[in-house]
Amino acid sequence: MKILVSLGAVLALLQASAEQLWLGQGVSVRATESLRLGLHNTIYIVHGKHCYNEEVPSIRWAFSSNWTAVAGMTFAQTLAQTEGGRQHWIVADRATEHFSLDWHGRCGGWHFNDANCIYMYFREGERDWPVYRNVATVTAPKIPLMPCNPRPYLSQQVYLTGREKYSGLDRFSQFNTTVGMGMRPFECLNIAAYWQYRNRELQDGDWMQTRVAGLSATLLF
Repeated sequence: MKILVSLGAVLALLQASAEQLWLGQGVSVRATESLRLGLHNTIYIVHGKHCYNEEVPSIRWAFSSNWTAVAGMTFAQTLAQTEGGRQHWIVADRATEHFSLDWHGRCGGWHFNDANCIYMYFREGERDWPVYRNVATVTAPKIPLMPCNPRPYLSQQVYLTGREKYSGLDRFSQFNTTVGMGMRPFECLNIAAYWQYRNRELQDGDWMQTRVAGLSATLLF
């Protein structure tokens, strides 16, 4: 109970300075010694309104002590409103595939991770385009005087895409910085609360800044 109250207090503090709230939940199951299967769902709340969902099945293969290959698909639903004022969910006509090659290492109590991910966007009536995302994360040692010994982390995400989202990987299109704290209250449960600053390029060349607060929980088997 103390853990839930602490996380709720942290999330309320983060949300007070954010335009969006992301709530994630998932499960990860070990299929073999080196293979994991996962299913994650994220709910997106913008200015207090639930307007977007994502479901992501994935497979992770740890093929060495420092390298992991990941493949997954993102199924999205968007809340739309008709002319009569009725709301309904629109399911994307095609999932977004992604493939990632992740490196991870340790130095003392510090953990380092660098993920190199390619997203393939296929949309009806549009040309296909790829997006490259690099995510570099540094996780600090456990904080011994707090419940469940949480670990603070810092993550930087950089996106590259084609100039019109259609060809090549020649243009920076998004920079995201995340500060968070993760913990394992139980061996089978991983919880994280975070705050993210997003800087995203729009179609007209302007940049839009967004502040996001998030909470995620993953069951591990």
